[in-house]
Amino acid sequence: MGKKSKTPKKTNAVSSDDVRVRPTESGFLRGPWPAVLLTILVLTPFINKAFHIDDTVYLYEARQIRQEPLHPYHAIYSWYTSPQSSWVNNNNPPLNAYLLAAAGAIGGEREWIFHLFYLLPACGCAALMFLIARRFCRHPNLVTVLTIASPAFLVSAGNVMTDIPLLFFWLAAVFFTVEAAESSTDSKLWCAAGAAAAAAMTKYFGIAVVPLVLLFWFVRTRRFSIHLLAFLLPVAFLILWNLYSKTQYGAFHFFAAAKQSTAAARDIPLSIANTMTFLGGTSVWPIALVPLLFRINWKSAAAGAGFFLLLCAWNAKKIPDPVF
Repeated sequence: MGKKSKTPKKTNAVSSDDVRVRPTESGFLRGPWPAVLLTILVLTPFINKAFHIDDTVYLYEARQIRQEPLHPYHAIYSWYTSPQSSWVNNNNPPLNAYLLAAAGAIGGEREWIFHLFYLLPACGCAALMFLIARRFCRHPNLVTVLTIASPAFLVSAGNVMTDIPLLFFWLAAVFFTVEAAESSTDSKLWCAAGAAAAAAMTKYFGIAVVPLVLLFWFVRTRRFSIHLLAFLLPVAFLILWNLYSKTQYGAFHFFAAAKQSTAAARDIPLSIANTMTFLGGTSVWPIALVPLLFRINWKSAAAGAGFFLLLCAWNAKKIPDPVF
C-alpha cells in the first residue's frame, strides 16, 4: 500500500513584508482630493489677509530678484536697528523668495495673488499627508484633517514665509521615498532627492529629511540602490549656494546664519517654555484620537501622558508674562 501524498494546507499567513494597512474609508474618501477641497475651504476666507511678521523680508527679496535674478540678497532694508543687506537679515536660503518673485511677476504685488499662489503648496501638503498616511494607518482622512486643523498649519498657511513650502517639499521627499520602496521603482528616488534639495534651499534644516528617508529606505528594503546617489543633490545645491554667497558676501551663508542664531546666550528651560507657548493648541489635537485609545497599549499611553504632564509642570512657572 503506497504512501498517500500529503497536500500542503492553504493558510492565510503572509510575511511581514506583504502586510499593508488597508484604509477603512471607501468611495470618494479614498482619494486625496477631499483633503484638497477642505484646505481650500478653510484657507479661502483669508485669501486677502494683510502681510505681517516676516512676510515683508521675503517680499523685499522677491522684488530684488525680479530686478536682479542672480543677486537675491542684495536688497537693503532696515529690519533690526539700521539698514542692512539680506545676507545679514535672512538666515534662510533664497528659494522661497524666488517663488514669491514668480508669483509677483505673474499677478503683481497684491495680497490675494500671493496667498492664492501659496494655497497650492498648502493643498499639496494636505494631499501628500493623505497619500503617506494611507500607507501606514487605517484612518488616513483623520490624520489629514488633524494636520489641516493644526494651529501650526493654519497660521503658517496664511503667511508667505518658508514654513508651508518647506513642509510641502519635505512631505514630497518622504512620499517619493515610500513609493520607491513599496513599488521597487528605485528611479523615484530622484524625485525624492529633488524635493529634498528644494526643502534644503527653502530652509537650511530641510536637509534633515535626507537622513530620515535614507533610514526608512534601508530599514524597509535592506538593500543598496545606485539611485540613492541622487541624495547627493541636496548637498551639492547647498555647497554651490554657499560658494556663491562667499563670492558675493564674503562668508558662507550657512555658517553665518548658524552663528547669528546661536550668538545670544539662551536659557534652555525658558526656551523650552517659550517653544511650548509658541506651539499653543497644537498639542491639543490628540484629544480627537480618544475614540481610538482602545487600540493602544494602556501602559505606553499612561507613560506618555505622565511624561507630558511632568513636562508641563516643570515649565509652568517659566512661561513669561505677556508684554502688552
